[in-house]
Amino acid sequence: MQAIPFPVSPVRASGGGQHDGALEDHDVTQLMNIDDVDADEHDEHALALLARELQRTQTLRSETEAHIQRLVVEQRQLEALARRESAAQAAVGNRLSRIEQLQAQGRERAAQAAAASAERERQREEQAKAEARRREYAVEARGADAHSDDLDAFLALDSAYY
Repeated sequence: MQAIPFPVSPVRASGGGQHDGALEDHDVTQLMNIDDVDADEHDEHALALLARELQRTQTLRSETEAHIQRLVVEQRQLEALARRESAAQAAVGNRLSRIEQLQAQGRERAAQAAAASAERERQREEQAKAEARRREYAVEARGADAHSDDLDAFLALDSAYY
């Protein structure tokens, strides 16, 4: 705070109002009036100082309140950002979890498809083997039938011979 000098009465500053040590009635009255003037000037000066200090205090208070309001708004914005960031992180986590789940399902389907393909291949091989055995049995059966026909013919000839 800046110091403001206290006003001094011009009569006192010049040393006026004093006579060689003896004070007369009008001098006492004048001194009392000077003291009243000095007191009034002092009071006015003090009131001016108080008014300036009050104005400065009110300005500081309003600036402080405005700053507090800005801080409250900023705090709310930061909280909202934190909530949004938390929600975004949760969404990313959910997406990653879903991606992992889909990848696992894809791997499971691929494994099932590979197993089904292997099973189909095994069945084809079994069918091919069964078909080969059936053909083999058919050839053997034809051969056996032919042999049986030959045997029947031989026996028929042989029995005709006798």
